[in-house]
Amino acid sequence: PPPPPPAAAEAAGGRAQIALSGFGPGDVALFMPLGRGLVDAFGNRVYMAFNSNCPRHMLDPVSVQAFFDADWDKAASYCLGRITSVVEAVSAGTDTSYGVPAGERYWVCSATAFDA
Repeated sequence: PPPPPPAAAEAAGGRAQIALSGFGPGDVALFMPLGRGLVDAFGNRVYMAFNSNCPRHMLDPVSVQAFFDADWDKAASYCLGRITSVVEAVSAGTDTSYGVPAGERYWVCSATAFDA
């Protein structure tokens, strides 16, 4: 598939800015690891987008693994990426990997590494 369109700031000739809310394809997001007790299917810690009143935007396990494969030291602390897709989900209560209570919404973001 074609790459996502550049964020509005880049399209206007400015520098890329890290999104803090309203996460969508093309946005650059800073994903931070959550507590050590939350791990994904690959055994990596769960990452959530740094946000302002826009919680529960998680980085999908395949993206997390790609960040670790590219630069383990950096990924252990944070993942800076351009979002390629966002999928809304509702916790069934059995999905403990994201730590979201049953019946509550969350979003799973796929992202590729962004080098500023």
